[in-house]
Amino acid sequence: MRLEYFDMLSGEPIFVRGVGHVRSPKLKELRPTSGIGYKAYNWYLSLMSWDKAQLLQYGTLMQYRGVDKLKHERITMFDAATLIQATRELYRGALSFFMEEEIVWDDSSRKYIAYALGDKESVPQIVGEITRENFEEVRHLILQMNFVGLDKDGAPVRHSSEKSKELWERVQGYLAEQTRRDEADPHPEYRLSNIISKLCAVHPSYNLLNIYDLTIFQLYDSFFQVGYMRSADLSEQVFCNHGGDKFKFEDWLKPILKNV
Repeated sequence: MRLEYFDMLSGEPIFVRGVGHVRSPKLKELRPTSGIGYKAYNWYLSLMSWDKAQLLQYGTLMQYRGVDKLKHERITMFDAATLIQATRELYRGALSFFMEEEIVWDDSSRKYIAYALGDKESVPQIVGEITRENFEEVRHLILQMNFVGLDKDGAPVRHSSEKSKELWERVQGYLAEQTRRDEADPHPEYRLSNIISKLCAVHPSYNLLNIYDLTIFQLYDSFFQVGYMRSADLSEQVFCNHGGDKFKFEDWLKPILKNV
């Protein structure tokens, strides 16, 4: 399922029938003190982008019991993510962050239930569910809202439980090990910090005081649009100075994303 470009640009959560509201978080939600922190965001995004093989590799490194049994081809990505309690809780946290609703695991039906956020005294209302059948689609929708798959660092300030805190600390150990093993980031220019800094430097209205009200999708879109417009301006200058037959003035109107 492809989300509408117009809807993603709006900054509002997008309702998906039978699932709930998928959203692109605002930059201020990634702040180190008042938000979840940049590393936590990257971790949640990594969970959403992993395939089954990557998830099992993580489970092996964390020495979770029963990981080898999950390699069977009949075990889906959803099964692999939820049959182990630790990873099930990690995905619940990630889904809760990227969705408007509160996500709760229901052990009897073996699926995540999306409850509408309301008053504590009101009866919780079920908005949708994330199951074995729609998990892959939900993951893809979340990635779209974060400008991933469109062709084209600090700990949380609060933990919902001691178990959540323990899982977070174990995850940090895993990430630290991965950092030691991996090579340096081959594309530091696309780190959020650099994009924020560069966009504030060249944009006529965005600055460090207001840019954190943008969603992740809006930030990336503005960043790439500015780059595209700068390229179009350069092409126009070259044409004005040297002429040619390939320049078209309307080229600046071409969309930067395919199939949206």
